[in-house]
Amino acid sequence: MGFGYKWILSFCMLVIPIAITLGVLFPLQNAHNRGGNTGSFLGDGGFGTGPGGGAPKPKNNNVELAKACTQFADLGNPRRYFWEKGQQQYTFNPNQWGLSNDAKSGMCMDVLFNNNGTYAKPETAPPFQVTWQYSPAPAGQNNVHAFANIKLEKIFPKKLDTIKKLYVDFEWKYVMGNDNSTASESSTLASQSVNTNVAIDMFADKNSDTSKSNEKAAFEIMIWFAAIGASAHVIGQDTTSIVTTKSLADATTGTEVTFDLYADKHPTTSQFVLTWKAQTITEKFHGDVYPLIEYILNSGNSSYPNSDAYLGSFGMGTEAYDSPSNVTFYCPDFAVSVE
Repeated sequence: MGFGYKWILSFCMLVIPIAITLGVLFPLQNAHNRGGNTGSFLGDGGFGTGPGGGAPKPKNNNVELAKACTQFADLGNPRRYFWEKGQQQYTFNPNQWGLSNDAKSGMCMDVLFNNNGTYAKPETAPPFQVTWQYSPAPAGQNNVHAFANIKLEKIFPKKLDTIKKLYVDFEWKYVMGNDNSTASESSTLASQSVNTNVAIDMFADKNSDTSKSNEKAAFEIMIWFAAIGASAHVIGQDTTSIVTTKSLADATTGTEVTFDLYADKHPTTSQFVLTWKAQTITEKFHGDVYPLIEYILNSGNSSYPNSDAYLGSFGMGTEAYDSPSNVTFYCPDFAVSVE
């Protein structure tokens, strides 16, 4: 699993439920328009090709909705979206890499950009959500249809031993249907036959250029904050035992989140995957996750990345396995600070 363009297939619009295409736009728009002027619609962002002069600085302070119901997108690309100097840049991608050609269900992603290119803090990201519905894959086939995600830009690659802190600050929720204003239902989605997760996804390699590729990097490092449904198993969970257990404290609340580490080779690629899986669903976290990476580096295990490796990419999102009806992942607050 990754958040790049894993297999570049057709960029045509998917055949998706009308409830997704019409129902998603309004809740996200209404949830944030109270803080700005009336929003406008930016479309799906497309893909950047060739040189660009950068998006022109807007003359107002509107909130603008960008929407992508395509298999892949590049929302936030600075060739078309303005980011104020000093503001951390992010891109957003529905990344429906696991779709079959005859798929009759799908996903829509919505992002609310401030068109003046500034947010509450330099590291703050625009709010976003995805609404999706997929049928289970046939037995024995890959059941992950997408990894809808937000990705940091212009920070990596960085040599792992030069990183001191990797501070994340986020809140998210999952609900049945399209309305993100309702209370979170993440703890009950499994009883509704929903299979999904919420995770940070990173890639590392001894070569700085290779570390930026989710296909070519030697290592994938994940931090799961939620595993929902019977299908949501990390790599190694069914083939190995827990390597170790480690807790992180939320810097705001002091609450500890406990993670189990699993490590194994990816069943279909050459990558070695290390996953820290939270023992409980964690919808809010404000703190440094670098100690989880530091443990891996200091473990002395020759199968793991060491301090000479480069961290090439960092993203966070939700893997969409299957759901019998629309579900919505909503992330109103997200920020990452790398020191």
